[in-house]
Amino acid sequence: MSKLWAFIGIAAAVGTGYVLGKKLMEQNPETVTQVKENCTEKFRKASEYCADAVKTSGEKISEIVQTGKAKSSDIAKMAKNTTTNFKDELNNLKDKIVSAGKSAEVDFYDEDEEASGFTAEPENEFIEEEQFEEPEEGSEAL
Repeated sequence: MSKLWAFIGIAAAVGTGYVLGKKLMEQNPETVTQVKENCTEKFRKASEYCADAVKTSGEKISEIVQTGKAKSSDIAKMAKNTTTNFKDELNNLKDKIVSAGKSAEVDFYDEDEEASGFTAEPENEFIEEEQFEEPEEGSEAL
């Protein structure tokens, strides 16, 4: 029930304000015209200000986005160059290791054979002839 009385009170206050406002506008039409013009001018200025603020904000956002794109492309190029340089360094290091390994390969058998004049055959290379030692004369092993 209290909600009903609150609603009736609010409706009465609004109705009273409307009636008093209407009577005031009828008695002072110049004041009402000045207030309307003043409010219209303020509303127009506020609208222009908001439009300028939105336009300026949009331009700033576009500028920030363009700057971000430029910086990200620069970072991507730098990362690509760094990766390429790193790959090149690895390939150079690999080539140095391979060339060092090739220069370290030495065939010792070829050098020995050339020096002694002996040519070894691969199938007989590791076969040794048995040599028997005979005990000396006068030793106990006889």
